[in-house]
Amino acid sequence: MLLNNKTSKISAYKRAKCKNFLLSRFLFRSLITYMLLAILYLTTAQNANSMSMKTYSHSPKYVFSVDKSQQSFQILQRKSPLKKLKSFECSTGNNKGDKMVEGDERTPEGIYFLEYKRTEGLNYELYGNVAYVLNYPNPVDILERNTGYGIWLHGRGKELLPRDTEGCIAIQTANLHSLQKYVIPGETPILIGKDSQTDKNKTELNNTANHLVNKIKDWKKAWENKSRKFFSFYSPKMYSRTSSLSFEGFRNKKQRLFRNYEWISIYLDNIRVLPASDYWVSYFHEFFRSPEYSNQGIKRLYWKNINGSWKIVGTEWIPRDKGLPEKYLNTVKENIQEWVANWKRAWKNTEVDKYKNYYSREARQGTRNGLQNIISYKKKVWEQEKPSSINIKDMRIQYHPRGFEVEFKQEYTGTENYHDTGIKKLIIRPYKDKYKILQESWRPA
Repeated sequence: MLLNNKTSKISAYKRAKCKNFLLSRFLFRSLITYMLLAILYLTTAQNANSMSMKTYSHSPKYVFSVDKSQQSFQILQRKSPLKKLKSFECSTGNNKGDKMVEGDERTPEGIYFLEYKRTEGLNYELYGNVAYVLNYPNPVDILERNTGYGIWLHGRGKELLPRDTEGCIAIQTANLHSLQKYVIPGETPILIGKDSQTDKNKTELNNTANHLVNKIKDWKKAWENKSRKFFSFYSPKMYSRTSSLSFEGFRNKKQRLFRNYEWISIYLDNIRVLPASDYWVSYFHEFFRSPEYSNQGIKRLYWKNINGSWKIVGTEWIPRDKGLPEKYLNTVKENIQEWVANWKRAWKNTEVDKYKNYYSREARQGTRNGLQNIISYKKKVWEQEKPSSINIKDMRIQYHPRGFEVEFKQEYTGTENYHDTGIKKLIIRPYKDKYKILQESWRPA
């Protein structure tokens, strides 16, 4: 009997200790969580149409924000000052505080995204006739072991009362329909917080935003170069907790792909960054291309400052057609044109070392195979007659399975008055920040 009483007291003590831990965690997160106003800068005054706030570098064009303490929903536009476009009453979870466990009927706090719209199978009284599904739990929620699912931004058919949902955000259905022109599925962020206070200043936010954008560019370059440095951008321990793969599994998979892919090209567009209470989210359009595989979509990287260094702790990928292959091709055309001009200059000036750097070792030029044979032939030609002028026009650049196909009209004149005009075609592949010629052919015009 004494043993049973002692065991009961120990169990009660453990339950109380666990309860106190969750309560402390809730209070801590509530104090440091700030939403859009913390994310888009200092509030000094406000009226019906605008807030005296300055946006920071790389902030989104439109952001939805939810102030749980005021039960208010706002649409803000990136202007200077930040412009409040609309404001509505809203309803959040029955219970106050940040969501921690499934069924606690609390609304999560942090940065989320409107992933997709639902219009069918909805209970009109509870949800109206439209709802947007949020990406809860996001990687930071998973990292902090927050559980639950099915958090929506939805309409309401019945009377809208404060704190009257099971964790979702509800606004009047008509108001939700009015938001549709601001919504890009997978890209429109919604910032949910306890209140609208901030201890961040503009300079600090700007510095962090620019620092993270530069890190993203370095991360991209390391990926394209298939460098070991690529893995240094991640927190192995935290990434393992937020991903379906352990970090070791992730690294092994990437290294295998690095070996299999002859080259990798990454195109990033529309980079945006957002701060939450203790993490940042970056998101952008990403086009991945290699000889064997390509895809495009929306990539999100979740960052935490670990011992003074920002590390990726989780990622999200949403496949989506964003028209990136065409955008990427238009972007690289100028680079390829400049590269061809430099190749032509090295050829005209008979600069052997520079000229040969434009070819891959296995390159083919007409009937000549391999870089060594190509250079040997060129040296013999230049000994007899050097180029006098090389004119290029009507250049056309398009995708090729091995990289890019570059075709143009070429007019060549030698110092001994040799002259020809024809159509030159180059098959080139990406190589670091430049390109290498895989195949060169010519035919009379």
